[in-house]
Order: sequence, then C-alpha cells, then structure tokens
Amino acid sequence: MNIFATILAVKSFTFKKVKYYSVQISDKEVNEFFDFLNRMEEIPEIEEDLGILFDWLELIGEEFGALSTYFRHEKIADALPPPKRQMKLEELEL
Repeated sequence: MNIFATILAVKSFTFKKVKYYSVQISDKEVNEFFDFLNRMEEIPEIEEDLGILFDWLELIGEEFGALSTYFRHEKIADALPPPKRQMKLEELEL
C-alpha cells in the first residue's frame, strides 16, 4: 500500500522568523500537527507542558529563528525544548 503525504504550512503558527509546517497524510482528515494537538488536549495532566511548548514555538518564531541551539537532538530528528543546560529559562520569560 502506498501512502502519500503533503507538506502544509501551519498558518496559525507563522511568525516573523519561522514558518512552521506539518505533514498531511492522504487518508487523514487533519494534518499531523493538529492530530497531535487534538490528542494532547484530551490529557489534562500535560496542559501546562503543552502551554510551554507553544511558548517555545512562538518565542523561536518571533525572536530567535529556528537555530539548532534551541532544539535537542532525538536520533533522526530534533525536538523542543532544548536541554536545560543550553538555555537559561528565566531569561526567556516563559
């Protein structure tokens, strides 16, 4: 079975220095970003962590740009937030 995907800009996450994208799998109704959000919003225990993630996305998008310094390496991908030793969180006003 072949699976096709399209790369889409996430318009609600477009900032001065970064435009975020997501993958839309051909047989799914929502892109992977919104699928993630839908699943995570159902878990009340991670509401604060989800808020921190959005703060990072906006801060990187508006102020810093997508520099590798702000991400942590996760095998074949990168992830947010970076290791604490790389960032002084109190300076970022998160």
